[in-house]
Amino acid sequence: MTGSTLPTQTEIISSLYGGWRLFLGDETGVRYLRRDLDGFWAALWALIFAVPIYVLKIALDLGGESVTMLGFDGMVIEAEILVLSGVIYALAIYYILPSFERESRYFDYMVAYLWIGMAQVYIHTVPSILRAIGVIPDQGANFMAVSLVLAMLWWSWFMTRTTLNVNGGQAGLIVAGTVIYEFIFAMSLSRLL
Repeated sequence: MTGSTLPTQTEIISSLYGGWRLFLGDETGVRYLRRDLDGFWAALWALIFAVPIYVLKIALDLGGESVTMLGFDGMVIEAEILVLSGVIYALAIYYILPSFERESRYFDYMVAYLWIGMAQVYIHTVPSILRAIGVIPDQGANFMAVSLVLAMLWWSWFMTRTTLNVNGGQAGLIVAGTVIYEFIFAMSLSRLL
């Protein structure tokens, strides 16, 4: 397989199932991920698969006139930020893992990070959809969104601890650094683009 080859339907399902097992606190979830160079190239496609729902979430959260003001160009920029953030993170973490003596686990971590990240984008869109169609009020959607963020932080922490075989504190440090990176990168890049 080459870096430009799309992951197969079987690989997508297996990877998402592995991510689900990790969400449930099952360390064996990593067995469902292809944790090598080809698996990494396939997992990079998860960034592309996340773009449509990510743009939908932005549109739903902004609503009406704000979406019109953001326009098509603004939506494309937001999609670019998502993809660039993931690609640059993959490069950055490559240089960070040696400080944890975990460079040999790069593919274990990045493949899980990318597939779980895609799933998290989809899951985090649920409150926005439910609010937009009137199923739950704004307060309910906000509460649900905060609850999902907390669940996703735990998921990221457990995945990090499991795939890198680090202790809980080290996993927490990596997750905190990742959250800070994603926030700063998105803010900085949105000003540049």
